Amino acid sequence: MRWYPTVQWFDGAGFADLLRTTSIYRKLDHDVREPLLDAIAERIRTRMGDRASRRYVSVLRVGQRAE
Repeated sequence: MRWYPTVQWFDGAGFADLLRTTSIYRKLDHDVREPLLDAIAERIRTRMGDRASRRYVSVLRVGQRAE
């Protein structure tokens, strides 16, 4: 098994879309979630140069095929 560090780069809108679909933010009521994600996207655009990273580890598992 091998572990590979991976980085994905997003603009503000893309990062908000990621949070919208893959996190605890999905459970929030729409009227709460959308203004919050809009604020996060705006902060990434204005304070981070419209660039944010997501870092995680990918795993590659290699095995022999049974004959």
